[in-house]
Amino acid sequence: MPGTYGDALTENIANGLGFKGVRGTGSLSSTWVLGGADSTLAKGYDAFNILSQGVVPNYQNLSYQQMRNRVSQDVFKNALWGRPIGYFWHVNELRPDEVENFMDALVQGGATLESNTQMVNFLLSCQANDVAPPGYVSGSYYACPSSGIEADFRPTVNSPVRDVGANLGAEYQYDLLGINQNSYGAGSEIGAYAYVPENFSAMH
Repeated sequence: MPGTYGDALTENIANGLGFKGVRGTGSLSSTWVLGGADSTLAKGYDAFNILSQGVVPNYQNLSYQQMRNRVSQDVFKNALWGRPIGYFWHVNELRPDEVENFMDALVQGGATLESNTQMVNFLLSCQANDVAPPGYVSGSYYACPSSGIEADFRPTVNSPVRDVGANLGAEYQYDLLGINQNSYGAGSEIGAYAYVPENFSAMH
């Protein structure tokens, strides 16, 4: 979308011109409220509003290792949330060696590199969710099956959330896995999961 203005108006214009998908906004504000890429992906991903990340200024003038670190963090977060993303830059915004480093870092970080068309076609091959907010293109939201290892958010022995949460009483004593917060440790955990000592993990 020009100027990253992805909203109901621009989505419908693109749809009317025959486009099946568009690389859209550069932020994760809620599509339903402010315009932008969906912030939770709970409804699926909007093929007419694929997140578009420019390199200015966050990827400019970085050292070799700084670029590697930044791209590695991006790949991890986008893979974790199952979020497709398009990167873009204009001529001379990155030096040739920076482009090479950037692309190598994506590949070595495990990213799958695709063109805009390939990304849109991939999303369109997934499960469609026809529930769209008023004014937006119906049927443009898609959810793809997950792949890879599911992320484990349970606290470990060194987690800063362990034993430092407030005891909110019996109503909140069980975590998402049904583990009683009072079973292990000196206090409650902050977050959705209770800490379980490693030697007991297989029992739960």
